[in-house]
Formats: sequence, structure tokens, C-alpha cells
Amino acid sequence: MNAKSWATRIGWMALFAAIVGAGLMFAGATRVRFAGDADKLAGFSWVPLGLMIAAGAMLLALVALIWRFAGKRGSARPGVLALIVAGIPLGWLAAQIVSAGDAPAIHDVTTDLGDPPAFAALPLAEDNLRGVETEERWRELHARAYADIEPLVVGAPVDQVIAEAASLARDKGWNVASSNAASGAMEATATVSYYRFKDDVVLRVTDMGNGRSRVDMRSVSRVGISDLGYNAARIREFLADLDARLEG
Repeated sequence: MNAKSWATRIGWMALFAAIVGAGLMFAGATRVRFAGDADKLAGFSWVPLGLMIAAGAMLLALVALIWRFAGKRGSARPGVLALIVAGIPLGWLAAQIVSAGDAPAIHDVTTDLGDPPAFAALPLAEDNLRGVETEERWRELHARAYADIEPLVVGAPVDQVIAEAASLARDKGWNVASSNAASGAMEATATVSYYRFKDDVVLRVTDMGNGRSRVDMRSVSRVGISDLGYNAARIREFLADLDARLEG
């Protein structure tokens, strides 16, 4: 077999593997998307398999391209296509990891570590301490990573804050489970990314007198150990948007 055949055949092999790997990753992600909360993590079994195949395809593609340009014979097209096909899902996954930064392996974030807002309408998972095992360890990781997550103080009464918070949650596409001005609480569920993970949110609004209120918020992922920083980002964004609405 001549150099041209080797370079071209390896390129086509790489492209085939890239399609299989990308297909498995997409199928696994889709399986997770439509699975119930209890079955979502099981759906991820296809994703790492597809990841490994796609990574292998990229290596094969590089071999084919090196062979092609070193010998200056054969077609570079299948190798280039393989790099593109495998690179898209790998790049997307890498972007998710990079966006998480140094987020700790926790999935429960709050503005009040000493007295987190409690859920009433929505249940808190019995294994909510998964990955940290103790509240002390959770508080330690939380305090180290999210020192900027603080309560919001606004110049508005509790009932107005609750009404605006519920309206804002609905505008964001969240499912509002409870909104009670008398108790100063609102609970809702947000759906995250293509995977459609469910994160539960509770707001606690406390009257501080003189028409001012303190807003505490908690956001908790139903499944998984690390939330890749999603809950902290949600709290920052929601409180900033709520503050802007109340000031407007």
C-alpha cells in the first residue's frame, strides 16, 4: 500500500470514528435531557465513551495529516473533516469545564451560610450533602469560593419584593411553585442547559423596617455533586436583576 493510500485511509478511519464519537456524545446528552431526575446521571454513561472515541479520532486525524503533508501525497480532506467533527463536541465540553473555573464540588449555594433559606413547597433531596458529607465541609468550601454571594438589601416592602421576584422568575422561564408575601418566601425551579437539569430556588425576604427588606436566596441542584458554578451564577444574576427592577 503506498503513502497516498495510507494517509487517505487513516483519514477516513478518523472521520468515521469522529462521527461515532460525536454521535454517542449527542445521543448521551439527549438521553440525559429526557430522563427523569433519578435517571439523569445514568444517561451520562454514553458521553465519556463518545468522548474517548472522539479524542482517539482526533489523534488518528493528526496522524493522517502528518503523513499526508510529510509525504505530500494523499488527501487531507478526511483528516480535516475528522478534526472538525470531533472538535465540535470536545470543544463544547471543554468550554463547559473552563466556564466553571475553580468552582468547588458543591451544588448548594446560598446568601446565608449560617441560616440558609428553607424549602417548604419544594423538597430538599435527602442526599443533599453528597460529595461533602458534612455541613461543616460544605460551609468551608462555600465560604472559600463564594465570598461575594451576599444578601440583597432593597428599599421596598416584603410584599412588593415577593411579587417582583415571582414575576422575574417567570420571565426567566422558571416554574414558580410558591409565592407567599405573608411568609416572605418564593420557591421556583429552573431548568439548566441542554441536559435540562432541575435546580430548585428559594427566596426569603425579611422586613428590616423603614420600608427596607433583606433578600436571601438559595439555589440547589437536584442531582450531581458539582454544579459547575451554575447556582452561584444564578444567584448573582437574579439578585442583580431584582435590584434593578425594584429601583426602576
